[in-house]
Amino acid sequence: MSTWNFRTSLAARKWNDLHSVLTNEHGFAEKPALIGLSCGGLHCYQWAIENPQKVACLYGDAPVSDMRSWPRGKGDGFDSPDDWKKLMKVFGFASEIEAIAYNGNPIDNLTSLVENHVPILHVYGDVDDVVLWKENTGVLAEKYRQMGGDITLIGKPGCDHHPHGLSDPALVVDFILKHTVLNRLDKV
Repeated sequence: MSTWNFRTSLAARKWNDLHSVLTNEHGFAEKPALIGLSCGGLHCYQWAIENPQKVACLYGDAPVSDMRSWPRGKGDGFDSPDDWKKLMKVFGFASEIEAIAYNGNPIDNLTSLVENHVPILHVYGDVDDVVLWKENTGVLAEKYRQMGGDITLIGKPGCDHHPHGLSDPALVVDFILKHTVLNRLDKV
């Protein structure tokens, strides 16, 4: 059940069912690591914000943290009209005005993640002109830290939105293991 009032995307609603099936029928961990690339980051954050007690950690790679920046292109963000129409449909917005006024973006709703001590890792390209640092990860990281949250940032010098990931993924793997497998083994 939602602990706060916002419009849940179709993807986030389906994740509730998936989490239940994976944990109850297949023995998966109750607290997975969430991995969200680009617009997938928006959906990861949505589910994590609604279900912070079910999240071990969150890894975002150039994640959308404010849909007004991308795909809508407000501010200095890149405008992607087709993706904006798809997003409006997935979220069920009746109008552009309603979508722009929406205050359920990750940058607006970090309290539940901070209160549940969800660690975050963001990898980003420092010249990303699609999902802009200053309107997404930069804003989210500043707010999360000000609220007392734990966020690690890894910038990729000279990198645009693609390619995602790191040439050596060890830092990401270590982050996830630290907050999932290794954490569970310490409690056994």
